[in-house]
Parts: sequence; C-alpha cells; structure tokens
Amino acid sequence: MYRGKVFGGILIAAMILAPQYLSAERGTNAAAAKQSVTDKKASDRNSSIGTKNGAKDAIKKSLINRGVSAKSITKEKLNHAMRAQEDAELNFDLLTALELLHKDPVASMFLYEKAYNKTGSSVYLLEALKTAFAIKDRKNTARYLKLGEKSLSSDSEYLRVKIGYYLGIKDNLNANTAALKLVTVDPVSRSYAILAATYYAMENFTLAKTYFEKAYELDKTDENLIRLCDVLLNKLDDSDGAIRIIETHRRIYGCVQGMACELLADVYRANKRYLDVAKIDEALYEAKGDNKFLDDMIAIYYYSNDFDKIIELLKKYDYKRELLIDAYAHKKDYKTAIKMARDEFMKTKNYDFLAIEAIYEYESAGKNVDAKTLSSVVAKFENIAPQLKDPVHLNYYGYILIDHDLDVRKGIELVRRALQKDPDSPYYLDSLAWGYYKLGECDKAKNEMAKIKDAEFFNSPEGKEHLEAIDACVAGTGVAPQNSISQNPTTIKGSAPKDQAPQSPAIKTPAPDSIKSTAPESSALDSARPGPAATRDLTPKDSASQNSAGSANSAVQNQTPNSATSENFAMPINSAAQNSASSRQNSISRQGFMPEQNSTSKEPTGSKIQTPRQ
Repeated sequence: MYRGKVFGGILIAAMILAPQYLSAERGTNAAAAKQSVTDKKASDRNSSIGTKNGAKDAIKKSLINRGVSAKSITKEKLNHAMRAQEDAELNFDLLTALELLHKDPVASMFLYEKAYNKTGSSVYLLEALKTAFAIKDRKNTARYLKLGEKSLSSDSEYLRVKIGYYLGIKDNLNANTAALKLVTVDPVSRSYAILAATYYAMENFTLAKTYFEKAYELDKTDENLIRLCDVLLNKLDDSDGAIRIIETHRRIYGCVQGMACELLADVYRANKRYLDVAKIDEALYEAKGDNKFLDDMIAIYYYSNDFDKIIELLKKYDYKRELLIDAYAHKKDYKTAIKMARDEFMKTKNYDFLAIEAIYEYESAGKNVDAKTLSSVVAKFENIAPQLKDPVHLNYYGYILIDHDLDVRKGIELVRRALQKDPDSPYYLDSLAWGYYKLGECDKAKNEMAKIKDAEFFNSPEGKEHLEAIDACVAGTGVAPQNSISQNPTTIKGSAPKDQAPQSPAIKTPAPDSIKSTAPESSALDSARPGPAATRDLTPKDSASQNSAGSANSAVQNQTPNSATSENFAMPINSAAQNSASSRQNSISRQGFMPEQNSTSKEPTGSKIQTPRQ
C-alpha cells in the first residue's frame, strides 16, 4: 500500500457530519451517561412540567399571591401567562441542551427531543438526530429518522445522517437512494463525494470514480483528489490516470498542503521512478521546510551516483557539511574532501572529522600506499585514538594495524572496541579473525569466522580469501602469516580496512521512507574497507549486486531498488572491485562510505494506495 490512510467508514462519517458536532471525547462521556438517562420514561423527563391543569392552578395562585384579584384573572390572561412560562421553560431547556452538548450529549439529546415534543418543530428533532448519530446511538438515531421522514425529508443534514446510518448498518442500497436525493437537494462537492462513497461501498467503482471526479471538479482540495486517486489506483488499476491528475493538481496548486504531492511521490516510488520522487521531494521541501524530504532526495541521488547533484543541493540549501565532504570524496576529489574535513574539525572540534581526514589521505594513495603516507595516516589516528568512539573508525584503524603488520595486538584491541558497539558485525568479526590469523592463532581465527552468520560476506572476494587462508592455516597447509614488514619499505601493498568506510556519528544517511536501493557505484570512499560488503549490511541484496559492474550500473540506470533490509544504502561493486581478490581496489570495494541512515529503508511493496481518513 502507498503511504497514507485507509479509505473507509471514517471517511464517510467525516463527510456526513461537520466537525463541530461532537468529538470522540464527547461520545465517551455520553456512553457513561446513556444508560441512566435511557432508563427514564418519557413521563419522568416531562414530570417537571406537570399536568396542564396543574400548571394553570400554579400560575393563578402565583398571581393572587402578587396581589392580583381572582376576579381580574381572565381566561385570556391566564393563557397568556401560561404561554410565557412555557416559552421561558423552553428557552431554559435549549440553553441547557447547548451547555450539555459537550459534557453530557445524551442528556442534551433528550432535551432537544423534549423541545420537539413541546413545539413540534423539526429544528429540534434534527438536533436530537445529529446528536444521536454522533454518539453512535443507533436505536435513537433510527427513531428520530422515522419521526423526521416527512418534515425533514428534503433537509440536507437529515439526508447526510440518514446515509451515514444506512452505511453503518451495511444497508448500502438505501444509503445510495438517500444520496441520490441529497445531490438534488444540495448539489455541492461534499454531496457528490458522499454519493461516490455509497457507490464505493456497493463496489461500483466506475460510478464511484465518476462522482469523486464531480466532487473534485467542484472543489479541488487535496482530500477530494486523494479520494479519486484511491479508486483509480486501488480499484481501477489506473496509475497513469492518477499520475496525470495529481501532476496537474501539483502544477496548479503546488505542494503547500502536501498530501497530493506526497501521494504522487508514493506512486512514483512504487513504479521505481526515483528521480521523479526526488523532484517531488524538492518541491515538498521548499513548500514545507521539512528536512525529511531533503534527506530522501539526497539518498536518491546517492543511489543514482549523481554526486554533482548532491553537491549542488547541499550547497544550495546549506545542509549537512559532512555529506558534502563525502560527496567530494565519492568524486575522488580528495584534496577538497581533506581540506573540508580539517575545516570542519576546526569549527566543531569533533575528532571524527580528523579520522575522516586520515581515511581520505589513505584512500587518495590508491592501490599502493607508500611508507610515508602510511606513517602519516597512522600518526593522525594515533593522535586521536583515545577520542575514537565510532566503531567504523575503530575497526578501520585496527585493520590498518593488523593488515599492514604494524601492531597486530593493538589492532585487535581496537577491533574489540568496535565489537563492543556492534557485536554481530560480520566485518568486525572478520577483522578480529584476521588479527588472530596474523598472530598465527589459527583456531581462534576459525572460531571468530564461525560466528559470522552473513552468507553474503562469504560470497565476497575478501571473505573467501580470508576464509581460505584461515582454513589452510588450521589444516597446516597454508603459508605462514607475515608478522612484520620490512623496516623501510618503499611501497606497502595491502588492503584498506574492511567494512564500510569510516564516518563521523554526525554523518547520518538520509532516510527515504520506502527506498531500498541498489547503492551507487563504488568510489574511493567506498574503498575505505576491504571487501564487497559493508559493516552495516551496505551491499546490494538484489541480482545487480551479484553481477558484474555493468549489471550494477544497469541497475542504477533502471533505478532498481535494493531488497536488503539494511539501515544504510549499499555501495555497488565496481569493475575494479571485481577483478582480483588480491587487488587493493577489490579489497576495499565493499566499503560503502554512505552516511548512516536514521531508519530502515523499505522497498515499495504492492500497488495499493491508502487514502487518508477524513
């Protein structure tokens, strides 16, 4: 179902009753009072009036007590006095009914009935009827409907209540009959929407569409548009028709109310037209100023690898500098990314930006990291090691120490700190296993690998490489691990740390509500960790992620959503990442230096649209 609310009985009730009648709270209060009041007989309710003769006697006695002689009290004067008293009592009852409407709607209802019985005026009967319907008192609703069959038969409010009553008891035919009369009595948008609702209830969706169209023609509100699109999308399977109508509505009225534009975004999303979703997101962001639309839009452009567009948007709206840094890094503009990371640290004193600076320096070296670069990177990490808290940064630095045989034991401790924060990460477990392998503790390495439950990890080039090496070590048939490197290597060949590229806790992935994308192609930032998958399950889970780079590119071009349930967008595997398990580019391709998402993305499912309850 599309994002929205279910079309149903509440929609009907809202169209029938104006909001000022009764609230749900009043209905609750009414339920408490209903039983005691309902048990009273009509004679009890009218007992304060007394008999007609008794009233006359009381008035006559009152006049005598005021000094009026009995002889001067004529029949005409007595009748006049009685009418005045009755009017006063009626006014008092009506004022009380108004006051009790919120506090005790059942008592209010009976006071209106009492006024009707006194006067015969259908105005009071209608008020009693509306109150009974609002508090869901079907017994009295039916009784009042019957009483008003003649006097109120052409009253629009009476007819709306009558339609609602019949729909409530599933008597759709009688509801439709009353609705057909309603549009002749009161031919306004609301009446046609109610008539359409009766056809909807009768499952005559063609006529429902016709009359929802009429309602929208008379009053082009978002609510009328959504009712019409509910039928088009859910009942008549006409998404093209719905898109045409909503797009026209958007061009004319914009996205200020928001419901129509969000509906259009949902339709596009369900049809995997993500770039169209991004355009609507921008319109919604400009209309409402809600960052969720900007986040969703940026995530879509990540998904389609349009980093130039991301940079343009982030600059235009002055939004999330950490994402802007990341976008430059995806374009392999490390010089700009490094400078911005350093500048952000100077502004914020957030050490994560220094970690990111070190990562970009390492990544900028490409496949071969010379000793000078490695020394510089390690020095930067060492300066901030006590402040490191992000598990990705801890694992990244730890894996550098392990894989380059710089300080395997210290690397293991850093990875253990990362595992304290994310104990089930297959990539942190693999880092730990690789550390034990480097120490020659093959059984420990094997035990850590056995904790990994992610089958996809073992299908990655690096996962296979590590598993084979550790299995050979356990069996005694493999090459002994290298525990040291040359003292002054000119070039140090090795993998960048595995798992997703490090990121500051400040870097949070935009969370588009319902996209699970095949992630954008791998970039240098993706290569911040070895292997084709990310710590937080960043790899694509659909077929595109399992094929060649051409397949991944095709998936992006076709805007195919990822079926994974990760909290982050995956970075796709590029061609370099698929060439050789031993190449540095391959080892880092699973990285996915995407900002962390705020919520799990979900692929659009189904083709239904939920319309808002009215």
